[in-house]
Amino acid sequence: AYDLIDEAEKQEAHLQIGRLLLEAAQPKGPGENLFEIVDHLNQGCTLMDAAAERIELARLNLEAGQKAKQATAYAAALTYLAAGINCLSGTEMWTAHYELAFALHRERAQVEYFNGNFAEAEALVTLVLAQAKTPLEKAEVYHTLIMQQTLVADYEAAMASGLQALALLDFNLPTTDLQA
Repeated sequence: AYDLIDEAEKQEAHLQIGRLLLEAAQPKGPGENLFEIVDHLNQGCTLMDAAAERIELARLNLEAGQKAKQATAYAAALTYLAAGINCLSGTEMWTAHYELAFALHRERAQVEYFNGNFAEAEALVTLVLAQAKTPLEKAEVYHTLIMQQTLVADYEAAMASGLQALALLDFNLPTTDLQA
C-alpha cells in the first residue's frame, strides 16, 4: 500500500507524522524517539516553508548525528549531518546560524574521516577553517585534520598542521637547531 502512494503524498505524510511526534515529545524533547522523529521530518523537509522549522530540523539532525557517532554508527551519522547542512542551505548559514553551521560541518568532517572519505573530510576541514572565527575553533578543526593525516601515514603534513594549530594558540615550537 505504501508503494502505491504518490511520492508527494508520502513526503506530506512523513512531515505530518514527524511534526506530530515532535509535538508529542514536548516539552522534554525528542529523547528516545529522536531518530524516528528526525527520519520522518527529513523525508518531508522539502515541503517545509518556515525557515525556523528548517533550522530546528538542522538542530535535531545535529543531535541525531552526534548520537549516532557516539554509537559508532558512522554511516547513519553522516546521513543526519548531511541532512542538517541541507536544512541550512539557502539561509545565511555562516552569518545568522554560525554556531549550528560550524558544529554540523565540524562533526561531518569527523564522520567523513571515520567513514574513510578522506578527500571529503579534508574539503570540509578547509571550508570550516575558512569560516571559523576564533583560534580555538580553528585548532579544534586542525585536530581532525591531524588525526586524518596521521591515519594515512602523512606524518610530515600532520606535523605541519600541528605546528599551524599551535601557532594559532601562540605556541611556537622551533623546527631547526634541535638537539638529539
